[in-house]
Amino acid sequence: MARSGCIEYDPEMRKDYTRRVEEGERKLEQSVDSLLDKEIAALPSRKREKLAAEMESGVNADIVRQTKE
Repeated sequence: MARSGCIEYDPEMRKDYTRRVEEGERKLEQSVDSLLDKEIAALPSRKREKLAAEMESGVNADIVRQTKE
């Protein structure tokens, strides 16, 4: 096994993998939130006011992640 770079399977490896994936997702969400905050802050005041009015009237913005196929 060592010659081919393999290691023995440990059930905890799956938990570690899941934890790393969840941590990556959390960091990505924080990054997107931060970017959106910066972009909204950079908008001209008229556009920010319009966006705020749309959100108050019930418009909902859902962020959808897509990958290239």
